[in-house]
Amino acid sequence: MPQSALLTLLELPVIHNGMRHFLSAREFSRLIERDKKTVIRWVQQGYIPNAKRVGHVYQIPLTEIEIFKNSAAYPPQKWQK
Repeated sequence: MPQSALLTLLELPVIHNGMRHFLSAREFSRLIERDKKTVIRWVQQGYIPNAKRVGHVYQIPLTEIEIFKNSAAYPPQKWQK
């Protein structure tokens, strides 16, 4: 399989039982009304611990929307190890 095709497959959102489980940084930023670069910075700094980067695409779990809606201050503090 050509590498470009492989990257295209990896960049697709994770779909299980017909439902997406991740949002792109752009989609997430629009939903929470923040800049895309801010969301990417939060991911890079560990403020959204379950988010991941696949190729050039950031994948943010849909559960983060619920955390955002239920949180007085978002993003939550960086997880302590």
